[in-house]
Amino acid sequence: MKVAVSAIIAAQFVAALLIEAFSGFRYSPPWLFYLLGASGMIVLSLAGLTFFWLSQLERAKVMNKREIVLARLKSSDLPFIYWAVAAQFCLLGWLKAAMPFSVGFQADQLLADADAWIFFGTDPWRLVQWLPPTLIDTAYVTWAQSTLFMMAVLPLFPKSPKRDRAMISFFLVVSASAILQYALPSAGPIFYERLGFGDRFADLPSRPWATITSDYLWANYLDNGSRVGAGISAFPSLHVAGAAWVAAVVTSYSRKLAPVAWAYFGLILLGSVHLGWHYALDGIAGLVIALVMYRVVSLSHGREARLQPASGFSD
Repeated sequence: MKVAVSAIIAAQFVAALLIEAFSGFRYSPPWLFYLLGASGMIVLSLAGLTFFWLSQLERAKVMNKREIVLARLKSSDLPFIYWAVAAQFCLLGWLKAAMPFSVGFQADQLLADADAWIFFGTDPWRLVQWLPPTLIDTAYVTWAQSTLFMMAVLPLFPKSPKRDRAMISFFLVVSASAILQYALPSAGPIFYERLGFGDRFADLPSRPWATITSDYLWANYLDNGSRVGAGISAFPSLHVAGAAWVAAVVTSYSRKLAPVAWAYFGLILLGSVHLGWHYALDGIAGLVIALVMYRVVSLSHGREARLQPASGFSD
């Protein structure tokens, strides 16, 4: 697992450096912010695990509790995973920030026209305005929290092929979305008019969180900035891809919770169009990326598991 994740992170780092070299765009990744945040999470999580393990061992009347807990802490891959997640999101911001300055927003009109063709001459955001606006606006901003929560919880689980599949697929989903944005570089309907493409989406309803967030992203874009969480990119939808990944992981662990997870995914998918963040094709691409990456990792680990001894897969 560590080898695969390290390779994915390294590939993105090289891609970011190459894009900067060819485009001339310069970015200052906020490594310190992300790594300090990850380090704080590591301390809190390991402290929580230590307390949990000690409680378990105390109830079991185990004598050498200290030695057992120290051995578990030493073998834990939680610090590596948390630091890798921090690096992943930092690289995502780097690649998103570089995109408009290296290739420009060239695909917005193409994606808008393709959406209208698919939906029989209508921009699809008009078809989902029946959705409750407050629910959609509020649910949509929880994408990062839900994804990060899942990646915070997974390392707390015992090591297993299922857990490794989930974590590797996360890094593949995010990295694939970060790289594929260069294939159809676009900003999304919410920025369509600001980019000078016309007033086609001028009737998009104003939603509080969407307005605040889009203004933040636009200000950072105009300043050539490197604010945390900034960067404008529509295709493919990482929001949708992330929500689909969360739903797939929840389904692999609990069939009972699967309907809730996929309902949340549905809110994010429809909300991305309702709020004007994405074209419908962005969401479809995000869903395909998430499912394909999860399936690819599952098949790969399935083959590896058949070649491993009966004790199971390990790093």
